Amino acid sequence: MELRYLRSFVTVAETLHFGQAAERLKIAQPALSQHIQKLETSLEARLLDRNRHGVALTAVGQVFLREARSILAQVQHARNEVERVKAGGEGTLRLGYVPGPARGALTCALHVMRQKSPAVRVELHEAQTTHILRALLAGEYDAVLAPEFDPPFPRGLDHAEVASQRVLLVMGARHPMAAHDTVPLAELKTADWVSYADTIAPGYRRWINEVCRSAGFRPRIAQQVTASNDLQVAVATLPGVAIVPEGYRELFTDGVVFRPLEPEPDRMGLWLWCRKGDEGSALTAFRAALHETHGRGLKSGDA
Repeated sequence: MELRYLRSFVTVAETLHFGQAAERLKIAQPALSQHIQKLETSLEARLLDRNRHGVALTAVGQVFLREARSILAQVQHARNEVERVKAGGEGTLRLGYVPGPARGALTCALHVMRQKSPAVRVELHEAQTTHILRALLAGEYDAVLAPEFDPPFPRGLDHAEVASQRVLLVMGARHPMAAHDTVPLAELKTADWVSYADTIAPGYRRWINEVCRSAGFRPRIAQQVTASNDLQVAVATLPGVAIVPEGYRELFTDGVVFRPLEPEPDRMGLWLWCRKGDEGSALTAFRAALHETHGRGLKSGDA
């Protein structure tokens, strides 16, 4: 079973389109089809259903996709470790993060790490949680800082709580509720809410629903967005509201205001995610920096 066949299968499974997968892999579509056929032959199982309506994973294919991603991640990790040893240094930390919630903790930790472990090279990758967790599992990142409102999380990852933040209401500066110092949550029953799309942050809308349920209503989602900048624009220009971790104060600056809610929702956790068993020196240095900058320590969990 060749690694290129696994990569081909994973790409087709993610795109559910042979043409798009071939373009992403930069190979001809007939060659891609041969990869899938040879893989299915070696496994003696059909991984994909192909028909005129498109491509779909079989039940076997869904199971094999998880295992294939894990294999590719392990291979990538092995290559990274070899390169680290060959370079004779502490290596590179490829870090994904969700910009709003993670920015403050990330800035403090990197400042400490660059003082104590200057040989570590850091590559920062900003994205939404669904994308970076998938990339982490695939071996593209070494660690991810992401908020807790985005379950379900992929198997094969460890996580530890780094910090927690207050949850605030964000809205346009001219919104009627902006005149309040504190906004009663129950008064937002008829408000238009802005939410991240499920494809970007699948747990965000569920989290909004849980917060609003405590005040006896279900929020009316007027618009869905796919990026933090879009969320800022939506609440600044529409008569809409959203709830976000306090870290978004550093990200949203123009045309919006933040207000605490009454009653105050539970604090939002910020989590460090990495693949199970990864203990490279660069990641260890970053963990130590997070521990120093957040003195209560890292509270471990398991995905």
